[in-house]
Amino acid sequence: MSVNDTPSSTRPDKKRGPGDRSGPGKLVRFVRFTAAATVGAVFVVIGHALLPIDDFPWFDDFPTIESNAKHAEREGQAKLADRDGLRTVNVAGGRIDLVYQADDFDVPAETLAKWIHQSAVATSTYFGRFPVRRVVIRLRAVDGDDVTGGSATAAPDPRITINIGRRTSARTLLADSTAVHEMTHLAIPDHAERHLWFHEGIATYVETIARAQSGLISPEVAWGELAYGMSSGVAEGGDERGLDDTEIWDRRYWGGAIFFLMADVEIRQRTSGRLGLQDALRGLQSGGGDLSSHWEFSRILRTADDVVGADVLQSLYRRMARGGASGRIDGDTLAQVWRDLGVVPTTRRSVRLDDGAPLAAARLAIIAKPSAPLLVEAPRKVLEGRTRQARTSSWPVLMRQPEAVR
Repeated sequence: MSVNDTPSSTRPDKKRGPGDRSGPGKLVRFVRFTAAATVGAVFVVIGHALLPIDDFPWFDDFPTIESNAKHAEREGQAKLADRDGLRTVNVAGGRIDLVYQADDFDVPAETLAKWIHQSAVATSTYFGRFPVRRVVIRLRAVDGDDVTGGSATAAPDPRITINIGRRTSARTLLADSTAVHEMTHLAIPDHAERHLWFHEGIATYVETIARAQSGLISPEVAWGELAYGMSSGVAEGGDERGLDDTEIWDRRYWGGAIFFLMADVEIRQRTSGRLGLQDALRGLQSGGGDLSSHWEFSRILRTADDVVGADVLQSLYRRMARGGASGRIDGDTLAQVWRDLGVVPTTRRSVRLDDGAPLAAARLAIIAKPSAPLLVEAPRKVLEGRTRQARTSSWPVLMRQPEAVR
């Protein structure tokens, strides 16, 4: 998709009086008008051919933001009102341009901004900084009372879209992890689609760990969410072919999350607790990898392992995730991991934590808040509308929506 700029605003010419005959003659004005109209029509035809509206989801934002900015200027306002739906949130080296239509939601605009801000802080806590320098996040209103899904793309520019039910309450929104999930995608290099479980598994695992590290949820809630969710991601039946080839939604998300839990635990064992998966993933960013860059899958695994100095992700992939792999992430394997970590299920979503378990130290280290401080700025409103929006997308990253078999 090519770059497309919105037209800049110009002041209209001063009107001439009835007797004013200065300026070009009628024939010259007619020729100029015809030429301009012809050129304009050609550009419109070319624009529609190259940029179908269906493939340009930000098109409908331009008139609203442009007109609101002009209205604010005409009225002498210093800044846009919340209802104009454009804010900037600065967190740990990253800038988030937040786009929404406040009247579409029952919750106030401040709650929408708070949710994005706390999600960005959680993501930055895990990765040490916000994954990208700038991202546009669009909050799209849908029917319902919950957050129903999201997508993240970065080709070439990072963009996140999140669907939020119009009747969603503040309590429901502030407890939801979808924004952290989508922000996590920004930190991982793009790769071949057959390894989609890798992207989704990381985001599903990190969204819970990051919220625990930043204090949004307690350790008991975090491990309860993971234990409950991962129970749906184990391999079942005799036709398991590895995560690369799975066409099951739960296996992609929660099976992938199991893979990264096991990788996290093994890294901590191999490094005597000095390092974990968090360090390996931070190493991808240090090496220049994020969603806007496409890496070979082998390079991602090798880079992560090099950071921690141990063959963990590559070995796990060969044993338990590669197509046709001999190993299986099954219920017995997962149950043993929970016992070793000291995660004891009590009810459907609740657990008791046993600090006397063999790997309790690893469990505690996984959700311990990093000691390095973060430079976090409070949200502030954008004072003027955008004059440029250009977005293309790679394959979509979907969340919380069972998808058709590819």
